[in-house]
Amino acid sequence: MEEKTLIIGKPTKSKVLLIVMVSIAIMLFAFVIFNNGTWADLRIPALIIAIILIIVAIVLFMYTNSCEITVTDKRIFGKASFGKRVDLPLDSISAVSTTSIFNGIGVSSSSGTIKFLYITNAKEIHQTISELLVNRQNSFQIKL
Repeated sequence: MEEKTLIIGKPTKSKVLLIVMVSIAIMLFAFVIFNNGTWADLRIPALIIAIILIIVAIVLFMYTNSCEITVTDKRIFGKASFGKRVDLPLDSISAVSTTSIFNGIGVSSSSGTIKFLYITNAKEIHQTISELLVNRQNSFQIKL
């Protein structure tokens, strides 16, 4: 029997949080470079905060940039955070959740939760996986 693709996650192109963090860091760098007046004592803390923001933005970008998810009638596969390849048989999945802050999906199994972030159709994917889990549970109960 052949595997049927039910839904494919569409990655979000807009990463507002990353843009905001980098913008704030650039403003702090400008403050450090162009400020010689009464606020000069704040130059070092501003520089430290700017560097931390840039590092966090880079890590967050790497964490979410390559997320992909495909749901079939037999498994869920794709790339999770940091490009980690994931292939989960439907029987190993225990729960599914959404993450509103990063617009993503969390898929739970006995080995933990795997998150696929910045997916535009996260609600539809959540609904599809939920239906698959309910159908699997119902077919299991009928067999008993």
